[in-house]
Amino acid sequence: MSRLVDASPPAKNHLAVMSRMGYDFNTAVADILDNSIAARARAINIEFYLNGASAIFWIEDDGIGMSEEELIKNMSIGCKNADDERTEGDLGRFGAGLKTASFSQADILSVITKRADDCLCAAVWDKAVVAEKGWQLEVLDSREIDALTSDDQRQRDHGTIVRWDAISVIQSLDHSPDKQIQIDDICSHLHLHIGLYFHKFLVGNDRVVVKINNRPVEPIDPFMRHIQGSEELEDTYFRTEKGDRITIQGYRIPFISKMSQSDIDLYGGETNIRQNQGLYVYRQNRLIIAGKWMGLHRHSNLAGLTRIEVNIPSSLDNEWATDVKKSSLQIPPRVKQKIKKLLAKPIGASRKAYQYRGDKEVANSFWKANNNERTKLITYEIDPNNTSLQKIVGQLDAASKREFLKYLIELSAALPLTHIYSTMATSSKSIAQGALGDDALKELIEALKDAC
Repeated sequence: MSRLVDASPPAKNHLAVMSRMGYDFNTAVADILDNSIAARARAINIEFYLNGASAIFWIEDDGIGMSEEELIKNMSIGCKNADDERTEGDLGRFGAGLKTASFSQADILSVITKRADDCLCAAVWDKAVVAEKGWQLEVLDSREIDALTSDDQRQRDHGTIVRWDAISVIQSLDHSPDKQIQIDDICSHLHLHIGLYFHKFLVGNDRVVVKINNRPVEPIDPFMRHIQGSEELEDTYFRTEKGDRITIQGYRIPFISKMSQSDIDLYGGETNIRQNQGLYVYRQNRLIIAGKWMGLHRHSNLAGLTRIEVNIPSSLDNEWATDVKKSSLQIPPRVKQKIKKLLAKPIGASRKAYQYRGDKEVANSFWKANNNERTKLITYEIDPNNTSLQKIVGQLDAASKREFLKYLIELSAALPLTHIYSTMATSSKSIAQGALGDDALKELIEALKDAC
């Protein structure tokens, strides 16, 4: 007869696994913000600064807060059933995000919280304690809470503070005097991440105000609706068997030439703007997938202006296989078919816009584009009908014509397409056509003199 044995992992090993769930600093902070927004916070302050040789990091919100009983429950590991139905506005799923996100970034997680008309309470997870004594949560007394908080924080009517100590990203830095500069750089990237992934929460009458070291986070709309030339295309919606509503909206973003330099910088430069085409999937208005085709279309330059917004409710987490970090999901086959039908128009609009600009660029007297429908290749060739070229050739003898023709063939074949593609993919610099530079022109003149 079979028997049951306790095969639970040692707490130290379990903690090590939880600490390596694939979070980076930005996604870990975003998971904490999910909890603040679910707690109906309207003001969220993030502080990250040096404190001697170490650093202080905390996220403070004015949400509804928790009682001590609720705090202990929410500090337990995996405190929610992933199959439970979520209330509207609940951005969590497994109830593990607070712990896994924090353990991925810090050795000590402290949560200080207060419900209206209740006492301030706090609890701490310390990796060193867990490694030695197992999953023993430390619940603090009033004196210990006072040591962690300021007078202003203790006087608040309600809200929650999540604090990280012994932060890995700080421990990995050297002891150079520019450590604060490196923290400032981390905060700068965090601004952009929150601005994009929570942009729908940062606007409107009920907006959430998020500040990082007292600087407000600005919303970053991936569809660039504030820029002239952005276009809303076809939209659709459908309901699932359970009655849940999924909405899909197509967009064509404006040409980079229509953007100001500040807009280009905000969106990460021209290369990022071109590459971030594809699907933008939102769960409860929180961005989950940003700029991926997810097998529905191949990445191409002609689709570079295409953005597809997909909105799903949290009730579809199981069907869409949302992960713990809320950074990936799987689109059900029948939803893929709906999206594919919608893709034709925005991709067509992007292709048409690029082709129009392309016709203008290649319709000059020096180059022509040869579009081979059979081979699906477009080649750029020197136009032999160019009047200046014909005039030069007409002045050459037979031997010189052969040498000149050979040079033109090699020049046309040597158009550095690979280098252009590589530069566009890896550089933030723009690529533009230019005339022969002064130095190169002087060298060419000297070479011609010598040849004569």
